[in-house]
Amino acid sequence: MGLAAMAWTQARTPVDADAEPHHHLILANDQVRVFAVSIPAGEETYVRHQHNFLTISLRDGRLVMWAEGSNPGLVFPVSAGDTRFFLGGPALGVRNTGAAKYQNITIDFLDPQVTTYAYQYNRSLGQASWDYGSSGALAPPVDEHSGFAHALSLRRAVVRDVRLLPGAELAPPERSANELFIPVTDVNLAPASGRQLKRQSGEIAWLEGRTSALINRGDAPARFVVLQLEARRD
Repeated sequence: MGLAAMAWTQARTPVDADAEPHHHLILANDQVRVFAVSIPAGEETYVRHQHNFLTISLRDGRLVMWAEGSNPGLVFPVSAGDTRFFLGGPALGVRNTGAAKYQNITIDFLDPQVTTYAYQYNRSLGQASWDYGSSGALAPPVDEHSGFAHALSLRRAVVRDVRLLPGAELAPPERSANELFIPVTDVNLAPASGRQLKRQSGEIAWLEGRTSALINRGDAPARFVVLQLEARRD
């Protein structure tokens, strides 16, 4: 570790998300802790997540991000809907270098088997072994007009970044699962008959055992992330 990085690390003490003033707990159960994160321009967070976690950006922005033991320097542009998985353990720092408030939804997974660690095939070696997946991020949208549903497998969970065009539908899970919906835009979803799921950006919804498709009843494309979680087996 370089002297500059060492000095930076010593000057800051990471805290748990519960104790960090930019993090606000909005849901907690036996599978997840969900935080609404809001970082004004020029401010930063330095948080140690004891569990693996996922972040979903709700706004465009510019961030400096650094892992514990490293010196912050690179600026990363982020877009609304950017979804990224992180392994718990090392502290993560985030500084908002943009001109506007940065907001995201951060999800702590209480099940350690929600991870990119899985049985991977290494083509260069011609063999398979247990290892971490090559990417913890969902691919960005192909364009701004089409519908899509990009998926990231996390062993005991699946994350889907979805854009539903008006009248399009999202099928129910193939197997019974709990689902966390995170709207990136305002959404107006409803089954063919049943209770409407109408939320503004960032207003999450927790659904259990959904068995029918959800249809976009709005007049505009609906962008949201849906997290499907297997029931825990302790």
